[in-house]
Amino acid sequence: MSKYQPLRIYSYNHPEESIDIELDRRINGYGTITFPLVANPINKREGFRLPERYNLFMVPVKDIVDLIRNVVEKSQKIKELISKLPGVAYEQFFNQMLVKEIKGTNDIENVSSTTEEINNAINNQTKQKKNIRLTSFVNMYTSIREGKVNKIESLSDIRKLYDFLLEGEIPQNKLPDGKLFRDGFVRIGNSVKTVHFPKQHESEINEQLERWIDFINDDEYISVIKACVAHYYFEYVHPFYDGNGRLGRYIFCSYIGKKLDPYTAVSLSHQINLKKVPYYDGFAEVEDKKNHGEITFFVKDMLNYLSDGQDEVIDQLQKARYRLDYVKKELEKRKYSIVKFNELYIYSQAYLFNDFEGSIEDRELFELFKQDHISRRKFKEGLAELQNEGLIETVKAKPLKRRITAKFLEQIGLDA
Repeated sequence: MSKYQPLRIYSYNHPEESIDIELDRRINGYGTITFPLVANPINKREGFRLPERYNLFMVPVKDIVDLIRNVVEKSQKIKELISKLPGVAYEQFFNQMLVKEIKGTNDIENVSSTTEEINNAINNQTKQKKNIRLTSFVNMYTSIREGKVNKIESLSDIRKLYDFLLEGEIPQNKLPDGKLFRDGFVRIGNSVKTVHFPKQHESEINEQLERWIDFINDDEYISVIKACVAHYYFEYVHPFYDGNGRLGRYIFCSYIGKKLDPYTAVSLSHQINLKKVPYYDGFAEVEDKKNHGEITFFVKDMLNYLSDGQDEVIDQLQKARYRLDYVKKELEKRKYSIVKFNELYIYSQAYLFNDFEGSIEDRELFELFKQDHISRRKFKEGLAELQNEGLIETVKAKPLKRRITAKFLEQIGLDA
């Protein structure tokens, strides 16, 4: 997209030409999409919102067309790779992605969370203990893998999502003070620079969100483009004092998970966190008065984040699968009992497909062996022998969790 520039930059590079001519070419060009979402630009220098109202519009330049095709093709590749994974590898890889996604979406907002906290919340899904931080967050993101999309058809649906996703995460003094949303002033920026002035009153917020709800439920638009534009506008409206970004990215991921695949969806926030400055700059670019509401470049950026995340997912899956196949061949060369063979093979899946955890509870592991009618006695004997041989080790006593050791990896010739 080197030759196609934001109108703001185009005007600098073509001072002899009226910007209205280029604006007309873009808005009225073949293929241009005008969205039913209206935004007010801001005066960056003075830090206030201008009275002009622009409909958001996007020019389907070649880069965007190519990105959409690539994202769809990579999604198919991911689904093929995932479909060939054994069960534990499948589960562990998604959990690893989940940790990176939740850590990323919190880091973007400078909200403190650790991989240990997120893993605790993941492990709590089957136990449902109370007062485990981020449990609601994990439950909501896990539903993306299951293909569940929370239908948003009313303003109250947005508030319900907010309350459930961010349960226990919003300070009391930043909870909404209106019927559903905030009903007060917010300014987005730092001590010297304002980047966004959302509407102040809840009635204005309601009006904007009703327009947004109509848009996201309109099947006229290409799904991935609609997701990108809807993400921008939700953050533009900024209906809450705190948590807008986390909720907005969840809604985006939930939709992408349904339209493409869950792994593409939960790779987004990690990618955005790596590119946090250009991500926020993209919002400001749309709101620049000289760009007249053009959202082309924001859509391109969002598609790039998805594409980059997919590249990482595919690379990790291919490398981990190659190493797992190697482990299986090495195990087959050794004269292990069927029980010990399967125990080591499953622990290897956990290790290779989850960088953050890599261990399995004895209770969960035995559930797998029960399906093959392996007795608890034989199961425990296998674990005891492997631990005595130094091939697995205990990482947690309650509940009992184990993983393969460096000795095992060295024995089969696999780098740690």
